[in-house]
Amino acid sequence: MDLSGLLPLLDHHRGYQHILRSLMGPFAFSKGSRPASLDRPHVITSLVDPAKPYLLARLAGDLHRPILVVVSTEARARVIVQQIAAWREASSDTCLLPAAEPLFYERLPSHPTTTLDRLRALQTLASGRETAIVIASVRALMRPVEAPDRFRALGRTIHVNDRVRPDDLVATLLQLGYTSESLVEYASTFSRRGGIVDVYPVDAEDPLRLEFFGDEVESIRRFDPTTQRSRQVVDELRLAPSREVPAAQPATIEALRSIDVSRLSETARGQWLRDLERLADGIPFDGLEFYAPYLASHGVIGYLAANGLVAVDEPISVAGAASDLALQAEELRTELLERGEIPADFRQGYFDWETIRHELSAFTRLDLSWQEVDAERPVVTGSGGRAENVGRLHEFRPVPSFAGQVGAALDDVERWRTGGTTTVLISQQ
Repeated sequence: MDLSGLLPLLDHHRGYQHILRSLMGPFAFSKGSRPASLDRPHVITSLVDPAKPYLLARLAGDLHRPILVVVSTEARARVIVQQIAAWREASSDTCLLPAAEPLFYERLPSHPTTTLDRLRALQTLASGRETAIVIASVRALMRPVEAPDRFRALGRTIHVNDRVRPDDLVATLLQLGYTSESLVEYASTFSRRGGIVDVYPVDAEDPLRLEFFGDEVESIRRFDPTTQRSRQVVDELRLAPSREVPAAQPATIEALRSIDVSRLSETARGQWLRDLERLADGIPFDGLEFYAPYLASHGVIGYLAANGLVAVDEPISVAGAASDLALQAEELRTELLERGEIPADFRQGYFDWETIRHELSAFTRLDLSWQEVDAERPVVTGSGGRAENVGRLHEFRPVPSFAGQVGAALDDVERWRTGGTTTVLISQQ
């Protein structure tokens, strides 16, 4: 469903124009500029829930800046991403950054689809595309990830006629976290057969086949992962990292080896030592994210371009959700300690809300809430600055759900027409 044709209706709404001007602020921020957080506009407004995706979709078109939308729960994030995509002509510019399924301190791996979706969302944020909107629950922001500058630097583009040794390409793929397979059938894998290298980039719809003539890339083609048959000829291969935490450095291995594991159970101690061997050898394994507090120290928010906008949906609920998740994580940590499954001095496995809130203060911010906002009462933000209250956007009002009651719907339409209200009817049927 494409509802983008209705976005211009906002152009004449005074409340929306007020928000737009306030978010643009007195400064013209460029992608690379990052002035003091107090210089960043922070706007608070109140409007009904169904209007939030509509507002955000229009802001993306008018601000020409990437947007990170922060919500309280995964369920809310999945609803919002679908609704924003429906309001946009290029729905592919809207994506979800899902939270990893394991709770912090759990050794379980995430579902492969979740891992790929997270990588694609990180790549979208790292690209700085002005049209991008990424939606994330606060839980999705709490796990440490690769440094954004390093994540961007690891990306590589290979063109037809480039001089690249197949062995060097394989080494690059391994460094990026790709797995060698006999057949390339799913993302984040590659295979080599003589002078042919098949690669399935994490952010691509189809895998690509590179054919070499000596050390020169002779051709690049898309191919069908099911039939393995080559198809469309393309000009380039773009590679992005296939893991969100970096490979372990010698100092990291040393820090992990210095941890006292004498109180671990025999099974947990054996797994710990096996994991250290694989980390030292650079071998990826399921549950690698368990060691994220030692492998990475950066947050997802840092991937947003300096001129980006952070939109927080129901800030009180977001802060409460983060606090609840931290409480659950610490309860799990206590339980694991009692069972001898985690070392006593293992680092905190997540960023708490205070840390995240501090990161948010570096960006232009819009708070959206269904609760009434008193436009006359100033709000002091957590960073010490003042947020601008624009009050409730009264142009947006909820309408009843008719649920097949055509007569009632027509009665309301007639009443709206009589009152001079423009009415647009939308149905999925």
